[in-house]
Amino acid sequence: MVARRPSLSGWLYTSTRFAAAKALRTRGQHWLQQAASIDYAGRPQGWGEEQFRAYNTAHYHQPSDEMRDTWDYRGMIQEAEIALAIGRRIADMPEKPKFNPGDEFARKP
Repeated sequence: MVARRPSLSGWLYTSTRFAAAKALRTRGQHWLQQAASIDYAGRPQGWGEEQFRAYNTAHYHQPSDEMRDTWDYRGMIQEAEIALAIGRRIADMPEKPKFNPGDEFARKP
């Protein structure tokens, strides 16, 4: 895994993600979101970003926004395994994580 470059597309603030984060906040629960990288093994630098932009421009939230037989899910499986390992490690901690003071998703009094 590599760190994803900052995105200006505001994906955290889409209605579904933001609503879920707010709902969890009311119960004092945290939100763990793993973002996929745009770098792909076996592909030239920039290929992933090109694919991302092309799909978003032509298909995202359009009638053609559907799964394709050409998609490769191996990376998604790796991400799920990593997310499970992180979640298990957090769940097994003796003290649960706390929000930083002033965090916008921290429970409001």
